[in-house]
Amino acid sequence: MIFIINIACAQHFTNYTNADNFLAIAIDSAGNKWFGTNGGLLKFDGNKWTKYTTSDGLVQNQVTAIMIDKKGVLWCGTNGGISKFYGNK
Repeated sequence: MIFIINIACAQHFTNYTNADNFLAIAIDSAGNKWFGTNGGLLKFDGNKWTKYTTSDGLVQNQVTAIMIDKKGVLWCGTNGGISKFYGNK
């Protein structure tokens, strides 16, 4: 997992890039940012990045949709099916 933070080139943005491409985004009630990528599900808590893949239980690594329901449950849509996220790594 490679992230490049580019602050010097942008006056109004902090840029994060990822070799796996960002495909989807959601923000949970705790303020965590969730990103669907070609290489899995990423969580950014404001300080640390955590990556979840098929080895953590995702049905497929290409996460194309993310939804957080009324109960705060995170759902990931992939071309291989849907995964429901149960907890933290």
